[in-house]
Amino acid sequence: MDLQHIHTLIKDLEIDDPAFESTEFIISEFLILTRDGLALGAYYPNKNSITIYQGADETVALHEMGHRHADFYYSDLSEGAAESFRKVYQGNHNPHHSSSLPFYALCATLGAVVGLGLGLR
Repeated sequence: MDLQHIHTLIKDLEIDDPAFESTEFIISEFLILTRDGLALGAYYPNKNSITIYQGADETVALHEMGHRHADFYYSDLSEGAAESFRKVYQGNHNPHHSSSLPFYALCATLGAVVGLGLGLR
């Protein structure tokens, strides 16, 4: 994963959203792992930045972008909202009906899992 990959991902998925206009993407050589050994990213709301490990895949990038999207529209930093965003773009996203995206994010907040306890969000 590098910055070009992220920009290509955003372009290919037609993610044209004001939430990402001033978001800074940072590629890190430092790895943050889950207990299962999966790479994590981090969204820092106070800096409007997303940090992604260079070895992470698109799932991590989209998940962290989901945190930014839900924070921008709903002030919601929940895992459920971030995962909803990721699932829309990795699954059944229709770029001609992107107005439905906030609905998905809003629905995810109803059953959201709160935080990872890592102090990153």
